[in-house]
Amino acid sequence: MTVSVQLGNASSFAQYSDNAFTFNPTFSNLGEYSIQVVLTDNAMFPESSIYSFMVIVSTSNMNSAAKIRFEREKKEAEKF
Repeated sequence: MTVSVQLGNASSFAQYSDNAFTFNPTFSNLGEYSIQVVLTDNAMFPESSIYSFMVIVSTSNMNSAAKIRFEREKKEAEKF
């Protein structure tokens, strides 16, 4: 079986390697992203199955250090 992953716009903070996803978003990546996984068998006449899922990057799923940095950036932006 072969696995093909299409990260789409999530490619700026997501990687797929060795059958595992790694996500390292920043605050500039807040939003929703669609990722597609295509599984294809190795038969003489291969067939594929396509799976899509959403990745949601929000401040609620970032660690506390990132939240503090975000709050500092937000306050600086409000000064202007």
